[in-house]
Amino acid sequence: MARTARAGTRRMASARPEDLLQYHAAQWLRANGILFFHPPNGGKRSLAAGARLVALGMVSGVHDLIILLPPPDGPLFVELKTDKGKLSPAQLLWHEAITKTGYQSHTLAPADWSALLLALEGLIPPRYIRQCAKTYHLLQQSRR
Repeated sequence: MARTARAGTRRMASARPEDLLQYHAAQWLRANGILFFHPPNGGKRSLAAGARLVALGMVSGVHDLIILLPPPDGPLFVELKTDKGKLSPAQLLWHEAITKTGYQSHTLAPADWSALLLALEGLIPPRYIRQCAKTYHLLQQSRR
């Protein structure tokens, strides 16, 4: 297992910032025994492979991580973005649809990750992730 983790770390060294953020999030979730998964929607594939995946249910805009906390807190749908990253139109539609069904949909930049960790540690209810992240950003701005 350790060999695989080291190899994964080497491969991630040249990854895009969003991928690196997601890699570290996945490592933390695994290390803490939290059930989650990542729908592998991204990546290059042939037209035939893409058509097959769409036929099997792959859809554009699905969140990066689905974290399966027990009710009433879960599941959490998390889209990870860099500080400059924006949601695509398909991601916005998913965010709206998930929120309308009563589930929690979060878009988190690297600075917001600490709010998610607080929720996963049980220190704040998951429904306060967005509020906690906003408060953090306000504190950072007031210190400048």
